[in-house]
Amino acid sequence: QQQQQQQQQQHRKKKTCDHELETELASNYNDMGMILMGSGELNEAADAFDKSLAMKNTLLGKNCDVDPVSMANSYHNKAQVLLRQNEFKKAEKMLKKALRMF
Repeated sequence: QQQQQQQQQQHRKKKTCDHELETELASNYNDMGMILMGSGELNEAADAFDKSLAMKNTLLGKNCDVDPVSMANSYHNKAQVLLRQNEFKKAEKMLKKALRMF
């Protein structure tokens, strides 16, 4: 019984994420941003990437595991939109955030 209690305490410390829908929705916003960017709707694409990043950052704040590659991809995708909009400093900032994921 003591071993079981220790395992439960370790599990609580890890605090697994039970926000699967939010994780999937964040991924879907990123995918939508890619479609919008591909069709030249840059403002809408930027909004979709912003929503994806906001949701992923919220999940991180809840101590949920967020795939760093997924997070970096969203920052990279937002940077691509900013580059197309000639927002070079903002794009650089996004790319630096992407690199910090690793």
